[in-house]
Amino acid sequence: MKKTYIAVYILFSIFFLFIVRGCLGFGNTSYINVSDKTEPISVKEFDYWDGGANPEISAEMGGDGFDLIAESLGYETNKPSGNGSPDAVKGGRVVMHYAAYPNTLRTEGMESNSQAISFFGSLIYETILGFNGESMQWKPRLATHWMVSEDKQTFHYRLDPRARWADGMPVTVDDIISTHKLLIDDGINSASTNRTYSKYELKKISPYILEVKIGNVGDKSWRNFNSFSSIQVYPAHYLDKVTGAEYLDQYNFDMMPGSGPYLFDKTKVRLGNYITVVRRSDYWAEYNADTGEFKHHQGYYNFDEIRIKIVTEERVALEKFKKGELDLYTMGRSQWWNEDFVYNLENPSYDKLYRGLIQMRKIFGHNPDGFGGICMNLRKWPFDNKNVRKAFDKLWDRKRLIEELFFNEYVQGDTYFPAGAYRDKNRVATPFDPEGAIELLNEVGYESNSEGWLSTTVHTCSENNISYSAIDDCENNCNESECLEEMKILEFDFGMTQGSDRFLTIFQEDLQKVGIKMNIKFLSGSEIFKKVQNERDFDVYMGNWVGGYFPAPWYFFHSDNLTPGTVNFNGFSNSTVDSLIDDYRSNFDIEKRIQLIKQIDEILLDETLYLLTWQAPYSLRILYWNKFGFPKHYIGYDGDWQSVFSLWWYDPKKVDTLIEARNNNKIMLEKYDNGEINVYYDKIMGIE
Repeated sequence: MKKTYIAVYILFSIFFLFIVRGCLGFGNTSYINVSDKTEPISVKEFDYWDGGANPEISAEMGGDGFDLIAESLGYETNKPSGNGSPDAVKGGRVVMHYAAYPNTLRTEGMESNSQAISFFGSLIYETILGFNGESMQWKPRLATHWMVSEDKQTFHYRLDPRARWADGMPVTVDDIISTHKLLIDDGINSASTNRTYSKYELKKISPYILEVKIGNVGDKSWRNFNSFSSIQVYPAHYLDKVTGAEYLDQYNFDMMPGSGPYLFDKTKVRLGNYITVVRRSDYWAEYNADTGEFKHHQGYYNFDEIRIKIVTEERVALEKFKKGELDLYTMGRSQWWNEDFVYNLENPSYDKLYRGLIQMRKIFGHNPDGFGGICMNLRKWPFDNKNVRKAFDKLWDRKRLIEELFFNEYVQGDTYFPAGAYRDKNRVATPFDPEGAIELLNEVGYESNSEGWLSTTVHTCSENNISYSAIDDCENNCNESECLEEMKILEFDFGMTQGSDRFLTIFQEDLQKVGIKMNIKFLSGSEIFKKVQNERDFDVYMGNWVGGYFPAPWYFFHSDNLTPGTVNFNGFSNSTVDSLIDDYRSNFDIEKRIQLIKQIDEILLDETLYLLTWQAPYSLRILYWNKFGFPKHYIGYDGDWQSVFSLWWYDPKKVDTLIEARNNNKIMLEKYDNGEINVYYDKIMGIE
């Protein structure tokens, strides 16, 4: 009997040690997400002219031989270049997460303005032209050539006769015309989209030649060509069957086939859980190793399947990554990046990281920065008062957050236009200054009450219970109802997703110290999106905007975009800013545009529309299981997280090695790139 007890004790001890060991180094419960059974798909039904031009179309009309005469006709083009690796192989699936399932899978119309939809849309559909951020030049995409008239009022595009929809139908001018009709159809419930594209008048010259005129003779904006060239094109033989309103309904959770390298496959989608796109086996612009055709696409679009799982809580998503349920994790939190990973790279207790099964990289490139911050709603009290907004700016201790919570991974934001030359490098960020904030609030009537809360007299519309700082604003918005005068404490609601409160509670505490009450309301991402963009029913909203090489102040800050559905979330209207934006949009001199942006920026900073947050000096922080191949630069000159899905590949040899290393804890894999986790594009590419 004693031997039995000893045997049981030994077995229990071994089991206990196994469990303890499994709890170290991200656990031993991880598995390798093997996906070598995937395949590309085809939905091709039609075959026209062996994949080339219609032989009945002359060279002058865009058919075969156009390349030889294009320059004499006044057209221009550029030779596209690519960042793909010649070592890339096709196959496999890559899985990452997204925090919220989009309200719709449509790429146009109401509620389609989400990052997830933009990402999938870029894989399924193609634009008329592409843009090279390194050379700052336009490049062929669906069109091979383009021409802009001297007065900048007329554009011509020549479509590539080889371009095909996934079903095999040729891409023609009719598709662009049908796409344009959709974009100006008020049935899609997107006022800003309707306005943006209603200025264009389209004329079909031939199946391959399109003429575009600006309807308003006085509109000479350089953005007109940019905007039209960037339209995602949809198939006319689908669009012509629906109105704008019918499109909203029919494609709410569906996607029509595109001309791009991927397809939406409804059998690989679970509403609310995950979305998958599948690589086409017959993409018209696939690199052909035999002929050298489409050389710029060599090493691109390698994964057979790209899947995004919905995981609403970031910490849960990170744990799923550690277990191998997710292949990639783009790191947004500096604390996790440093405490969970950087500090443990040489810690044997963190086995998967220590031995290189899990990799981490911080990539420094040239992705143009955007701005982010706490957006304040100027339509109602308390943020309809400039002094209040400026006071709040002084009450947010961003320097402390960057040092204590963000491990000095960021720099404080000091501009709405941080990309390149548009940023005024002499600008100084707003410092933390509670005393200065109180002075500003005292100037507009705020005083502490008996309970220590700052309070003031406001004017409330009895019809809808909306309050205003000024009596005139109340009377202008009250629809003849009485404006009631009442005393209110300085209080507001902050709708946010779970997890955001970790640093915003510090802001909440600092506000409370001076007598301001901030109420945290946890909402889903889709609920916040609806309240902010469609209903305008919010006090403050925290968001980030992607950057670009061409700042777009009209969308965010022009009074043309005050209606719901636009991204002028603040409700900001300023005649001086409107005038400067109008000048900026019509000026073809890049140096003058830079100066105009700096003038606009100065006014916006003074108005304090956002409490600007912080900016990363790098392009991407990413964690990934060591089973992928990638170019030596990882994401290219101006890449971001989306570039991973077009440039990386599933490497079967690395997968085999990874499985072997998981089963043998003596195997060490290389975990650094030239001795470090930081990757510098300029250094790798030999740029001084």
